[in-house]
Amino acid sequence: MSPSSPFPEWSPLLNQFSLTPARIAVLGGVDSGKTTFCTWLLRVLQSQKLQSAYLDLDVGQGELGPPALLTSALCPPDFTQISALSIRGMAFIGDYKPVNQIPRILSGARTLLDDVVSESPDTILIDTCGYTRGTHAREFKLELMHLLAPTHIIVLQRAVEMEPIADTLARRSNWQVIRMPVPEVISSKSPAFRAQHRKVGFARYFADATKHTLPLEDIRFIGHRLGSGELIKPETLEGIDTAIVSRIYHIERIGKFLHVIARKPLSDEHISTLSWITQTEQVNVLQARAYQNLLVGLMDHSGRTFGMGTIQELDFEKRVMHLFSPVHSVKPVGWVLMGVLRVYPDGTTESAMR
Repeated sequence: MSPSSPFPEWSPLLNQFSLTPARIAVLGGVDSGKTTFCTWLLRVLQSQKLQSAYLDLDVGQGELGPPALLTSALCPPDFTQISALSIRGMAFIGDYKPVNQIPRILSGARTLLDDVVSESPDTILIDTCGYTRGTHAREFKLELMHLLAPTHIIVLQRAVEMEPIADTLARRSNWQVIRMPVPEVISSKSPAFRAQHRKVGFARYFADATKHTLPLEDIRFIGHRLGSGELIKPETLEGIDTAIVSRIYHIERIGKFLHVIARKPLSDEHISTLSWITQTEQVNVLQARAYQNLLVGLMDHSGRTFGMGTIQELDFEKRVMHLFSPVHSVKPVGWVLMGVLRVYPDGTTESAMR
């Protein structure tokens, strides 16, 4: 016998389709009970001895992994709760706000799906984020469903707030859209509660982190200006004053844009001189400490995320990056994918680069 539904409103669902083979996506707004629903459905699958996989695509309030990551897991026969699952795969997003990172989320979600499909589970359950309101959110959810190609889409809604998405999805014939009510007892969480949940998630992830050192020559940066342009050695710029050279660690030309990392502040005159000599229209100057505590994803040479870290120091003189991370080894790192948050050991965050 399947576990009883936590809410009577959801009980009729099990009569509407076969749970295997199935790929089930769960959509709904913020605090609509998506994770509670997924937990119940995973217990139903376990009770029927079906091998199930779970994708957590909520970068802000996920239950399986820390914020800023998409994660996946295979559910064992003794499944009890999502937070107790072992993470099988992860995709680094680098932010807890979906609206800012839609391309990364789409790409990461598809990568995680392909990985779990290779394990041939009977059922795949996909838990999505609560970003559903507005034109961009609607387009995002439609594109996400197109990429993940579920057999069934469960839409949780209190009234008709999900209809701009649900009605459009229901026009396709190759999946079944099932609308489900949000039980009245499910209440909204305060912004303070959600912020605390993120803080605890980051703090738990970095609780056993240690310091690692990576040679800059062995890695490539992705997701920010650093590493995306033509490297210029300051001392090779003809006509540049040695007083300016002594203040600069690193220069890159990115089209008509100059990215400079300075050891000391540059005056407006210094910046104008650099712009004139390099024939660039805009000069962006950062000091090396601008990257301190920046959240980054660690990717191996196959392009798979295997952990997160925070930059402790970019040492351009010794050509190394000092990193704080719970991963056992940084030897697999080929790419460092930059996020947009600073994360501190206690889980506190602040916006850094966008």
